[in-house]
Amino acid sequence: MNPSPPLSMRFKAICSDIDGTLLNSERSLSQNLISIVSSISPEIPFFLASARMPAAMRHLLQDLNRPKEPLIAYNGALVLDAEGKELESITIPITLVQEIVHTALPEGLHLSLFHGENWYTPEEDHWASREIQNTKVQPTWKNTLEVLENWSSSNLGAHKVMCMGDPEKIALLYQTLLQRLGSQLHLYRSKDTYLEIAPKPISKATGLKKNPRACICHWSGRSSGLRRWLQRHRPTSASGLGSGRRKCIPRSESSGQ
Repeated sequence: MNPSPPLSMRFKAICSDIDGTLLNSERSLSQNLISIVSSISPEIPFFLASARMPAAMRHLLQDLNRPKEPLIAYNGALVLDAEGKELESITIPITLVQEIVHTALPEGLHLSLFHGENWYTPEEDHWASREIQNTKVQPTWKNTLEVLENWSSSNLGAHKVMCMGDPEKIALLYQTLLQRLGSQLHLYRSKDTYLEIAPKPISKATGLKKNPRACICHWSGRSSGLRRWLQRHRPTSASGLGSGRRKCIPRSESSGQ
């Protein structure tokens, strides 16, 4: 059997999800994973692609010893290069953000508004504390209606809106927004107590299209080509990875060229 070619000959870049993939059950990076990623050639870009805001991704890159890497944040609504330069920014228009807020507020649901490097929420309730613990990011405490007023005067929108609360109320909000705005928004219930809302035109795949490399390996778990390569070259270090799949996207598919 012929030996496997070096990873750098097979993949031009690696892209991984975070929650449920890189992070273990304690929402942290295992030492095995840190060792594995640190062993990958710095010539191979290591993207993170997530619904998270940039700050909730950067500290993970620091821990992985890959501090200067591109980021696909907010599921592709915001794409940054390795130097932090904005390559893509797609927001929910302020008029839609206002409608979301005015629909959710009377139900007593937690609301978090995200734009770029900023996370706004009015107070440190159970849901905000949970997100702080999970993401290691501190929000700006600001009244939601005040944020809307500021954004409206500056013609800013949201890269993401997150609603959290009672499962029945979240389900009702989901159905209401789906009927009213489903053609204009991505609505995603990542948990029965969560509703994440993003601009319609985006996905992690659209974020990958901003990468000029020839091929991207989307790593999300045990069956990945990356994992198999690592098992051959570092047989004791491939444990502790999340479950998932791997997808290689040729340039002709990923960039439309």
